[in-house]
Amino acid sequence: MKKHTIGLLLALIFIFTACSNDISIGGNTDDQHSNFSEENFTGDEPPSAFLVIGEERIELTQGGFNWNGRIVDIVSPIDLLRNEGVEPIVVQPEEEIRFEVDYDLQPNEENLIRLRENSEWDVLFLEDNSFVVPATPGEIFYYTYDIFWTDSEDPQISVASASYVFSLRIAEN
Repeated sequence: MKKHTIGLLLALIFIFTACSNDISIGGNTDDQHSNFSEENFTGDEPPSAFLVIGEERIELTQGGFNWNGRIVDIVSPIDLLRNEGVEPIVVQPEEEIRFEVDYDLQPNEENLIRLRENSEWDVLFLEDNSFVVPATPGEIFYYTYDIFWTDSEDPQISVASASYVFSLRIAEN
């Protein structure tokens, strides 16, 4: 039941934020990227996204997306990472982590959701595409990083979107 609740909750948040201009959770609202239309996007799948931790660049696991008319939905982030055999990335307590997206047109909205095994979740605010991990040694957190390219004439319409998942284990010093 908990798996279905988390999946449904994430799907609703993803849909709600994609369809609402009033919700900008830590989003990048840079107007230089406001002229998006479907012809701006190439390929069958969204670009790769990465975590940057210090000098290390780690590719994230692709989740659901809406790209060039192709819509792909996934299982819950925790299930996806487990099914793919992706181990948590070990980070230091209160370490700063930055996101990078390998695409010329950067998204103009982004969301970050932190999940726990017990179905608790938080929406985190990003500043300059980055966030600071918790200071709880040994704990594992699961994340969904959602990015959106909204329509230039109607910002309530998402022209393209992608979701990426990853998990972090806070190192015990």
